[in-house]
Amino acid sequence: MVIMKTSKLTIKLAILFYSLVQIGAICITSILSRITELFPQYSTTTIQFLATCPSVVIIFMALLTGKLVEYIAKKYLALFSASMFIVSALGGFLFHGSLPLLFVWQIILGIGIGILVPIGTSLIADYFSNEERSGLMGLQSAIISVGGVLLSLLAGLLATINWYYNYLALLLIIPGFLLLLFGLPLDRPQHSAEASGGRIRVTPKVVLFYGLTAFLFMLFYNVISTNLAIHLKENGILGSVNSGIATSVFMLSGAVAGVLFKFFKRLLGEKVIALGFLNLAVGAIITGIGTTFVFVLIGVFIAGFSLSIVMAQVVISIAEKENPAVVTMSIAMNMAINNLGAFLSPSFTKLTKLIMHNESASGRYLLVGIIAMVVMIILFIILEKPKKKEIELS
Repeated sequence: MVIMKTSKLTIKLAILFYSLVQIGAICITSILSRITELFPQYSTTTIQFLATCPSVVIIFMALLTGKLVEYIAKKYLALFSASMFIVSALGGFLFHGSLPLLFVWQIILGIGIGILVPIGTSLIADYFSNEERSGLMGLQSAIISVGGVLLSLLAGLLATINWYYNYLALLLIIPGFLLLLFGLPLDRPQHSAEASGGRIRVTPKVVLFYGLTAFLFMLFYNVISTNLAIHLKENGILGSVNSGIATSVFMLSGAVAGVLFKFFKRLLGEKVIALGFLNLAVGAIITGIGTTFVFVLIGVFIAGFSLSIVMAQVVISIAEKENPAVVTMSIAMNMAINNLGAFLSPSFTKLTKLIMHNESASGRYLLVGIIAMVVMIILFIILEKPKKKEIELS
């Protein structure tokens, strides 16, 4: 497909603004304590599931999206997913009288995110190639990190008016919706594009290898993010402000890595994934042994740097190794697998107790650091080196 430069710019903006709200499920975390007070008849565990139930929906929707692209244009799927954010935002703002209603809005949000994740990344694979693809993939990861911080801050600020105003933060999707509507070309559904060539299937080795890599990464990454407030409290670093600062540093470092990603990619090729695991391991260990706020901030910055590196390269590798006709399905399967890793991350609490006889957050960080270091060594050995031409171009 030949696209003029002005159209490419519009497509880039559409993809980036669309991706800005990819971790929209973070919004509700700032009002969980208030919801617990409003609905005392429900257990704390049940209410906390509001924050995690979108992850379960995302797993199924990501897989379903991989199939839907065979029959529905990606532009229409993207617009539908963006509209789900708007429905969830307005629904939660207007109708919030019972906990089951709140679960409905979270499920709808999960549908939107579940479609957004594979479509947002596959659009980059569809319209861009080589270094332009790598640069945009890194920039997308940076935007997702920045969007997480913006959503978290905006949701918290709106909740000071009244708790249910929190939902309006999801309306940050509107610029992306408009750019998708007016700036994204209408593509052909894949089944019509492949009608004369027979059915093409995903490559199992590609899906399994990169799926396992992403699964392990998200398993480790989420242990760091979900235990941060607990770790600070255990070390006497109290206050929601400190927790918020640490979380923001953790996410914003991913934005920095996203901007720099294409430079790491030029030097290391696929081995950049191993670099991401190294960042995660070193950051987790520094955070785990950190007993001062500054030390913890250094650790989470190094660890957070890994997200944009690993996840961007995983998607690029899939796009390069798979047939273009099944890239979306492969990405969708990968996203479903890595969301499963995120969902299972709480299991590290029991694993740390079993292996290290330690129930503290620092013990979990140290275990993540050790295992991630082992994974890094394995990946560095088996992943592809950068091609000489790629190094010369840099």
